[in-house]
Amino acid sequence: MVQLTKSSPENKTPFLAFKIDNAVVGRGKLILDGVRVHRIVEYLSGDATSILHIAEIHDLDVNAQVGETHTIYKAESNTVPRPGCEKVDYWHEVSISSTDAIKNFEENMTLEFGDEASWTPESISKQNVAAAMYQPACEMLKQMDGIGFWNDNGIEEDKAAPPIDKRREPVKYQFW
Repeated sequence: MVQLTKSSPENKTPFLAFKIDNAVVGRGKLILDGVRVHRIVEYLSGDATSILHIAEIHDLDVNAQVGETHTIYKAESNTVPRPGCEKVDYWHEVSISSTDAIKNFEENMTLEFGDEASWTPESISKQNVAAAMYQPACEMLKQMDGIGFWNDNGIEEDKAAPPIDKRREPVKYQFW
């Protein structure tokens, strides 16, 4: 039997607790190395050709307490400072996909052995699937002037000139 509890909606820090019968855990049957919590948000573009996916990921520390009949696993964000540790506990991942490509690839889930998909690389190329992914990305990059300036890129700050702020005309077409 597995029981699961999680943090309240007010608390944004994930906390998961698993209670597992020792008959399952015993003799190396179950090893829990880690737990990651993914929060995913998706935005459809104005012309409905692209989807922006943003994932917030928490890598949780796992602790086990072995009892007589059950083992309780607790997975929660790290609260103890770890000097010299390079582990990243929290990050974001972003991707862009094409709605046409998703529709084409859904067919793959129902194919039987020996079946052939109705789509081909040529038919996907004619649908401008690649453009639906790279055009929004290029537009977002245009709007990110100086984004990398304050990152540590090995250039000493006193020797580097700040990025030139060229104010652009307002973007007429907004992707998201």
